Amino acid sequence: GNRVWKDTDEDGIQDPGEEPVVGATVNLYDADGKKIGTAVTNERGEYYFDSTVTKNVKPEDFPYGKTYTVKMDNPADYQAGGVLDGWKPTRPNQGDNDQVDSSGETSGNPFPAVEVTPNGAGQNDHGADFGFTNPQVDLSVIKVGPAKVGPGEEIEYQIIVTNNGPNDASAWTITDPLPDGITNARTSNADCGIRAGILTCSGGPLKVGESHTITVRANAPIPEQTVTLDNCVKVTGPEPDPNPDNNDSCVQTEVPVPAVPVINPAIGGAAAAAALGGFLLIRRRRGNAGAAF
Repeated sequence: GNRVWKDTDEDGIQDPGEEPVVGATVNLYDADGKKIGTAVTNERGEYYFDSTVTKNVKPEDFPYGKTYTVKMDNPADYQAGGVLDGWKPTRPNQGDNDQVDSSGETSGNPFPAVEVTPNGAGQNDHGADFGFTNPQVDLSVIKVGPAKVGPGEEIEYQIIVTNNGPNDASAWTITDPLPDGITNARTSNADCGIRAGILTCSGGPLKVGESHTITVRANAPIPEQTVTLDNCVKVTGPEPDPNPDNNDSCVQTEVPVPAVPVINPAIGGAAAAAALGGFLLIRRRRGNAGAAF
């Protein structure tokens, strides 16, 4: 009891081999909300409050028969570099043995807490344990696109982000460096943006089993020789991902050489005719005033 540990299988029960949380701060408050004691977990993840041995609580502040609240509410423990950075309270009150479950409840508060009431002098309560999980989320991404398109034709890509569990994803981000040579890249998804040829989309949360689809369109290049557009997308999230092999997806699209030269409409008619190896016939009409049309 009185232990803080890493609940790696997220079942809310202290299992053999699950590691302690060492160096975490635990605070004790009286019924009026006054902090009356502070402890730091030892190498076994254990902490104690008493007025006789550890002496981290004054005797006058710790009479029996009163209700106290034990909280793990040190913000620094949860911040970058803290002993609980990235960890969250596990499911409380699992099973029927209070000595091996997690007692810490958040109840809408950011930090877990549990009430204790020592009912007699010398009584020990070792059931105030706190378990923490580093919830894993298996995010996957699939990119779908055509195997072949004509020069200058529209290409449509579908990017599908899926949460395979075992936990809900708090957020996700995809990054997609678009192929060189494409033009007019665009997407109607409000959570996406394209800058310097890179598509970036962010969203969340995403529940277990849910998917989110992103549509991207662009125009293929007009190549002088057949080209293959390689396009790869990557998904990431804030939670640890147990299966990184499905975080990337690639699609290849072939763009052949035009059967006949494709003239850019922005160039002049004479230049277009010259590009086709011919000549340009210009017909003029004259009106009564001799003006040319």
